[in-house]
Amino acid sequence: MNQPGIAFLFSGQGAQYHGMGQPLYEQAPVFRREMDRLDAVVRDLAGLSLVDRLYREGRPRSEPLDRTLVSHPAIFMVEYALARLLIESGVEPDAALGASLGAFIAAAVAGCLAPDDALALLIGHAQALEAHCEPGTMIAVFAPSSWLEASGFGDRAELAALGIDAHCVVSARLADALEIERCLGEQDIVYQRLPVSFPFHSRWTRAAAAPMAARLDAIGLRAGRFPIACSTGEGLVSPLRGEHLIAALREPIRFQHTLRIVDAAREFAYVDVGPSGTLAAQARSACTQAAAAGRIHTTMSMYARDVENVAAVVSALGGRHRSAA
Repeated sequence: MNQPGIAFLFSGQGAQYHGMGQPLYEQAPVFRREMDRLDAVVRDLAGLSLVDRLYREGRPRSEPLDRTLVSHPAIFMVEYALARLLIESGVEPDAALGASLGAFIAAAVAGCLAPDDALALLIGHAQALEAHCEPGTMIAVFAPSSWLEASGFGDRAELAALGIDAHCVVSARLADALEIERCLGEQDIVYQRLPVSFPFHSRWTRAAAAPMAARLDAIGLRAGRFPIACSTGEGLVSPLRGEHLIAALREPIRFQHTLRIVDAAREFAYVDVGPSGTLAAQARSACTQAAAAGRIHTTMSMYARDVENVAAVVSALGGRHRSAA
């Protein structure tokens, strides 16, 4: 019986927090090396130190990490550094799935983009959002996506992410978000506002995608070491093209649908390299056979077991020979 491949899962906005990856920064030299190197790039491009912001300023995890100019590069840095740690520890991916900006991290890890170029793209995107787009937010709603149309908010909110079960995420401007939350509360529907400052994956943020597309065309993409799925409802693609990455930022996230397509084509052991394990949780719901077989792994979490979790992943998956994807 063929051994499952290894697929990394890269998450985007919504799961970040101050201190994410701190145990690894303090105890894993490879992670620290990558964070420090990327931090120097961000200092040059944006004039701030994210290592200081995440680890040295003593900010509580309860304080939202929601300014996009900070969170975009911070998410990239932490997930890229963890991916490099895993790879240098012998956990070599055969494929990757990236949700939203996670697709850019996957592209950098695969070698389609230089990490410095990917950081520059994401910082430019954040700057375009702040310059041209109206602030807003995203709300995770524990109800079917049909709720939005039935609620009467269809003209003031858009579906930003769709799950396979009774779960979706909606994006809206701030004033409309307050009304949506009031309506959800009145209907006893569980919801959670995400720590973001813009209504991503909606018409209100699409103006920021055009300059991103132009920059991406100017940089160009190289052939990657493994195929990537951008969580828009398609399977793994190779070669990755610029339009795949732009769609990952603009279109609704369909991570669970995408994962089912990928897993139906080939079995993988899935390693969530995001800061909160949210994609692993969604994967367990979408692919129950993979979950039952122990093929879904979490690394970072808010409970500071990052070092132990990474060691467990390396013990389980390290040293496998990469096979053709």
